[in-house]
Amino acid sequence: MEYIAYSLIYYIMFLLAGTFFSAADRSLNDKKTRRWIFLGILLLSIFAGLRAISVGTDTSAVVHYRFDNARLYSSWRAIMTPGNEPFLTLIGYIIKKTFNDYRIYLFVLQLLFEIPIGIVAYKLRNRITIAGFMTVFMLMFYQVSLNIHKQSIAAAWLLLAVVYFREKKIFQAVILAAISTLFHGSVFIGIGLFAVIYVLCTSKSKSIRFLAVVITAIIAIFAFLNWRTVANIILSSDSLTDDYTNYISIAAGESGARYTSFHYKTYISIVLRFVGALLIGNAYLKSEKRSDPDVRFYLYSTIIGFLIYSVFIIAFRMYIGDRMTLYLDICQMVLISLLIGKPSVYEISKRKRHTIRIITSGPSLYLWFCFAYNFIYLMIVNYGKTLPYFWG
Repeated sequence: MEYIAYSLIYYIMFLLAGTFFSAADRSLNDKKTRRWIFLGILLLSIFAGLRAISVGTDTSAVVHYRFDNARLYSSWRAIMTPGNEPFLTLIGYIIKKTFNDYRIYLFVLQLLFEIPIGIVAYKLRNRITIAGFMTVFMLMFYQVSLNIHKQSIAAAWLLLAVVYFREKKIFQAVILAAISTLFHGSVFIGIGLFAVIYVLCTSKSKSIRFLAVVITAIIAIFAFLNWRTVANIILSSDSLTDDYTNYISIAAGESGARYTSFHYKTYISIVLRFVGALLIGNAYLKSEKRSDPDVRFYLYSTIIGFLIYSVFIIAFRMYIGDRMTLYLDICQMVLISLLIGKPSVYEISKRKRHTIRIITSGPSLYLWFCFAYNFIYLMIVNYGKTLPYFWG
C-alpha cells in the first residue's frame, strides 16, 4: 500500500502535465501548441529537479561526480579535455559557480532530455496526438531518465536526429547526432543500429537487405560466442571511459554480480517486454499503416531492441540490458503514436476544427500496457528506486 500511495504522486504529476499536452492537441495555433508542450515538459522537469538525491539509484552519484566535484576544476577549460563526456560536467561547473544548488542541475539535466522529446512531438503533430505520444514517454521513460541521465539525454537527441533524417533533412540530422555524442559516447552504437535498420527498411534490393542481415548476424554470432574474449580485449586496451569498462566488466563476469543474477526483477522485466512486443506486433499486423515506411522503420527498431535486450538477459544474465537498448526502445513513442494516428478532423474554417472520430481501439491498447508496465515494474518492483519521492 505504501508504494501505491507514493506512486500517486507521479500519476498526479503525469495528469497535470497531460492537461498541457492535451491543450497542445486542441490548439489551432502553432505558437500556442509549442507553448503548451513547453509548459508540460517544464512541469515534469521541475518535478525531477526538486527531488531528493535519494530518489533514483544513480542520482546521488550523478550529483557527486558531475556537480559537487565540479569545484575541483580551476576553470571550464580544465573540464573540456578528452574524457568521460565533459559536457555535463561543464554544465555542473557553471551551475555550481552560479547557483551552487544541485536541484537546478537536476532540473537542467531533465530539461535537456525532454526538449528533444517535445520537439519530436511537435514535428509529428499532424500525424499523431501529442498527448498520446507524451503519455508513452511519461509512463515508459520518465522515471528511467531519473537514473540513466546521460544516456537518456543522448537517446532523446539521437531520436530527434532520426526524425529529421526520415524527413530527408540530412544536415540537421548530422548536427543533432553530433550533439547527442556530447552526452554519451555510446551514441555511435545507436547510430550503427539505426543504419542497419534503415538499410533493411528502405533498400529495394533483396541482395543488399540479405547482405546487411548476414553481416550483422555474423558479427552478432561472433560476439556472442566469443564475448568474454572480446570483452577482455576491449578492457585491456584502456581505450574506453569508466562507464563502458564497468558495463563490459559486468558482462565478462569480473564484477557486478548483483546485476547478473536471476531474480524476480529479471523475470518480470523480460515477461513484460515480451507482452509489449506481442501487443506491438499485433497492432502492426492489424493496422492499415503497415505499408507506411516510417511505421516499419520504428517497428524494426522496437523489435530489434527487444531481441537485443533478450540476449542480455539470456546470455549475460544482465537485467540492466535496457542501458544498451535505450536508443531503440525509445522509438516506441513514435511507433505507437503513428499506429494510433490522429483523430479524423474536418476543417470548418481557418480558425475552427471539429473532431469527427477518436480512435479508441487497436494500438491504443498499448497505452494500457504502458500503464501496467509502469505500475508493475517502476512502481511495485521499484526498478531504479524512484520511490518514495521526497523533495530535495
